Amino acid sequence: MRRRSSRAASTAIAVLLCVLFLAKSAAHAAAPAASAPGLAEQAEAWRAALSAQPEFAGWKGARAVIEPLGPGTHSWLVTLDKAGRTAGYMIINARQPDGYSLGEYGAGSYPLYSSALLQKKLKEQNVAAAQLSRLYASPAAAVWRIVSRDREVLYADAWTGEILPITDGDWAKHVKSSSSVSASDNEKKTTLALSPSSAAPPTKTAVAYARTLRSSDPMQRLSWLLSKPIGSPTPSSLTSILKSGRPLDYASELYGGKVLQVWQAAGLHRWTTGQAYASFVNTESAAKRYITLEQALLAGQFYRV
Repeated sequence: MRRRSSRAASTAIAVLLCVLFLAKSAAHAAAPAASAPGLAEQAEAWRAALSAQPEFAGWKGARAVIEPLGPGTHSWLVTLDKAGRTAGYMIINARQPDGYSLGEYGAGSYPLYSSALLQKKLKEQNVAAAQLSRLYASPAAAVWRIVSRDREVLYADAWTGEILPITDGDWAKHVKSSSSVSASDNEKKTTLALSPSSAAPPTKTAVAYARTLRSSDPMQRLSWLLSKPIGSPTPSSLTSILKSGRPLDYASELYGGKVLQVWQAAGLHRWTTGQAYASFVNTESAAKRYITLEQALLAGQFYRV
């Protein structure tokens, strides 16, 4: 009886913590695009720069749909729409004291936070959603929070739509523990910074180097399980490996070890600013995600293929 009471109390406390977190952070949610000076212009500058790449040719003439992303993140989800069809996405972060940075991006009809993909996965699980919320703590921790018609709270991966074995308490703990690592001054070092002030025109940059590598399934090779990770990696050293034509396996454990993510870095974009974004692939999704190597290193480890 004491164990049950203790477990029930722990669960109640975890739920209360998450409710308090969501309520508190809602007051600091990203502003609507209309009230974020220069956001639409900066999104357009990035769209134009990326559309020059063959992989992003579908972005030419696409319309950017900008939505605030989750409470407390000061970020926006930009979905690229072309003739009613989704062509890709960008995550744009607010920078302090002003301006914006490009967090991540990708092309394809099933981008990050694809409602169509999520609904397909929920149908497979016989889950009827009554409420959906996008939550974003980092590229590794991008999720849907789902409240079912039965009032059950579920979490799903924003990339694959797969249901995750985590709770409100797990999410709240992860956000709290990672907040110091992903603080604004770290973000200044790890993302492509543009638009130095709200009154300034968007900074014009371009992809100076692009390479796509042939990917393979890291789940079959198990290098992330049987081999040691690359020692003392830096964005520069990882960039050199990718530029040499060798992909890299990647693994990260989240939420107290409840979730293991296994991806592969199989491509590279290096911008004129010097910032490098690795192209990550996942066997559970046809879409790619371009994420800075610095951000990836914060959440996981790289392995030679």
